Amino acid sequence: MVAELIDHIEVYHAEKQDGVTNQRVDIHYNCIGAFDVPDRRKIPEADIIMETRKGVALSYAPEQVAV
Repeated sequence: MVAELIDHIEVYHAEKQDGVTNQRVDIHYNCIGAFDVPDRRKIPEADIIMETRKGVALSYAPEQVAV
């Protein structure tokens, strides 16, 4: 079923930088083409503060995920 949604896949050469190997893979879909998925490490953390009542504020700290 997934194969029907994919037009073609482009695989690039692996690159090693600072001891880390990265390889770019582009998946082109039939309906929407290729799209970029944002890097999770570059998305800013949500800073949520709720004032539940006068003088009381509740803040949300998201769970830290190992990368």
